Amino acid sequence: MNVTTEKRGTLVYGNLMSISVPHPQLTPDKSFQLDAGSFSAIAGATYKGGLSLEQVMISEAFVMTVIGGYVAAPSRPPIVAAHRLLRHVLGEKIFEPRVKQLSGRYLRQILDCFNIVWRKGGVEVVVKNSPYSTGSVYQAVPADVD
Repeated sequence: MNVTTEKRGTLVYGNLMSISVPHPQLTPDKSFQLDAGSFSAIAGATYKGGLSLEQVMISEAFVMTVIGGYVAAPSRPPIVAAHRLLRHVLGEKIFEPRVKQLSGRYLRQILDCFNIVWRKGGVEVVVKNSPYSTGSVYQAVPADVD
């Protein structure tokens, strides 16, 4: 079990869920590929620690954080649950407007792999000190049963 604690404003992540390990559902052999669309000019950029936004967002730690955020508050944008993880791993530059938009685009593609689909955009974020002012909310869709 991973334990996340906060000490003096610094987030400390346990070692069982790793930022460098892709979530099994999102590994290349599952033919999952993030599409940056019109953000291709900034996709693949590296940030603090030499990691890219794509690497962090397909990681076990990120996926479990946003799915946990969705489960805990399905009427709120789940990207907010991961803003401290993103800041800790990638630094402040990650919160520039175009990069935030790209993170939202990627999040939508990632959640779709888990049958959690986009429901509504432009939902106000009410979390103090969040770099996000609005976000999208999602809805779980039952998997097809044959």
